[in-house]
Amino acid sequence: MQFKLRPKSNMSIVFSLGQGTTGTRALFHAMCHLNVTGVHYGQVCFNAENTSDLSHDQVVAIKAQNDLVDLFNALTKCAGKDGNSCPLVAAMRILHEIKISVARVIFSGTVDFISDTPYPNLVSFVKEAIHEARPGVEPLYLMTERDPQEWTTRRIAMHSEHVFCRYYFDLEDREVEMFDNEHPEHDPLDWSHCVKYAAKHSPKEDAVATEVFVTLQQLIKETGGNAKSLQKVVARTQRAYERYQNKCLQMQNLIYKIDFFKMSERTDVELLAKDLYEKSFNSNSLRPHSREAFRKAGVSLLNPEDPTNNAILTPRKMGASFINEVIKMH
Repeated sequence: MQFKLRPKSNMSIVFSLGQGTTGTRALFHAMCHLNVTGVHYGQVCFNAENTSDLSHDQVVAIKAQNDLVDLFNALTKCAGKDGNSCPLVAAMRILHEIKISVARVIFSGTVDFISDTPYPNLVSFVKEAIHEARPGVEPLYLMTERDPQEWTTRRIAMHSEHVFCRYYFDLEDREVEMFDNEHPEHDPLDWSHCVKYAAKHSPKEDAVATEVFVTLQQLIKETGGNAKSLQKVVARTQRAYERYQNKCLQMQNLIYKIDFFKMSERTDVELLAKDLYEKSFNSNSLRPHSREAFRKAGVSLLNPEDPTNNAILTPRKMGASFINEVIKMH
């Protein structure tokens, strides 16, 4: 990666591993509440009331995050959204640009929390970028869990533009378990792996993107309404997500996990922030130097009713006037 390092602190980057529709937005808002700068798909959280308060590096990060939303939408179109496709080489260019934008966010030195698409779909790349951006400081992980069957049902119904790796869906039922065992590191939700494992089947130079990257919408369309084929898509989606989630739950430096869908009531952001703080950032489960780094960075449990408190950051959505103004900045 050819990016200039701009280390702002010895604080760990916190990476939310949860896929979309697992409660990642609530976690993002809770982290903002704890005074942690962060990004979440179409939202950013920075300590600036006006665009004039932003540093150059913050502007770089916000612009890069905005680019990621556009690039993700471009990749979904290439991968079969609404019946579209594109040449594989075009999809590869988009993936390259996605990685560059991810690196810009991380190497800006101004973002301490990353979550939601595309970060959980590039775990191997993101981990590498974090280690290069903050050498000697291990990343920390949060995980929002969900029952794999529930996740699959919701994703198909509400987010069928989700991009998977084609190779995993092309495997026959008798092959998939053997493939999982032979390639324990593979992840059919990691777009870098889409390329890595598709290469084993040698896509032709004139291949289309849907031979490597494929949306749920495209996979369902290809079943032609055949019940058996549709059942295979659903079962393979569930297996892919379950594999991803189990691997995440076994990762070192996983400091917090939560399943919002096992709760009887909707999670309050303030209560979630308190739980996060007490179980993670102010707990003995963290190494003393990490806890001290978070303290020095201003990560704390704040009283939102205190009139003197101005440290709770405000999430801002892409498309809002604040963000649009940032995008126009040089």
